[in-house]
Amino acid sequence: MSILRMAMPHRSRLGLSICVIAAACFAMNTASAAPTEARTALVIGNSDYRSSPLVNPRHDARDLGEVLKKLGFEVEVVIDQNKEQMTEAIFEFGDRLRKRGGVGFFYYAGHGMEVDGENYLIPVGADIPSERYVKLRGVPMGEVTTGLVSRDVHHGA
Repeated sequence: MSILRMAMPHRSRLGLSICVIAAACFAMNTASAAPTEARTALVIGNSDYRSSPLVNPRHDARDLGEVLKKLGFEVEVVIDQNKEQMTEAIFEFGDRLRKRGGVGFFYYAGHGMEVDGENYLIPVGADIPSERYVKLRGVPMGEVTTGLVSRDVHHGA
């Protein structure tokens, strides 16, 4: 049995509702900042895990992507990504933010784990038979924040 099956319960649609509300509030707060300010979003939804598939993340990602587009964001929605694909999408997102400036929005739906104080996003296809494999096969959340941090891109705490 995979560690994912033991550690990760199914998400509910409540998670998307909260995220959509947060996105709407976020967009309303940024709307007054500068009408021409660029808005860029990366939305990842991983559902197709071999040992512990999830139903909602791919749908949540697509739904949130549509909401963000209506709020004026340039959105990239990626579904069921392996580690290489996720890392590439995150790095490209950081590059787009640096080029465009403005506001960035990152959303991830799928399995995640915390090991030794570090949070990891779990890619589709990652074989994680025990906790010690998370650092090797997961995507450290620190890569997301590091990829976004520059003098032109700011992130909240």
